[in-house]
Amino acid sequence: MAERLQKLLAGSGAGSRRQLEVLIRQGRITVDGEPAVLGQKITGLEHVCIDGQPVRSRARLTSTKCIIYNKPSGEICT
Repeated sequence: MAERLQKLLAGSGAGSRRQLEVLIRQGRITVDGEPAVLGQKITGLEHVCIDGQPVRSRARLTSTKCIIYNKPSGEICT
């Protein structure tokens, strides 16, 4: 699900949303090599940089895994 760039970056600890909005207006944040636009929506899988330094987003840090297990009758699990 796509989120606003400044909200996703704030959630990853890159700064407050207001601070990040200022950086976007100044052209210091890029998304996939292009200058970011205020209010731009991203999924978190894009390559985002602040002043040329890559920023790791929550989506890149965590991956979802679904494990399906057919529990035999009588097996106890907690």
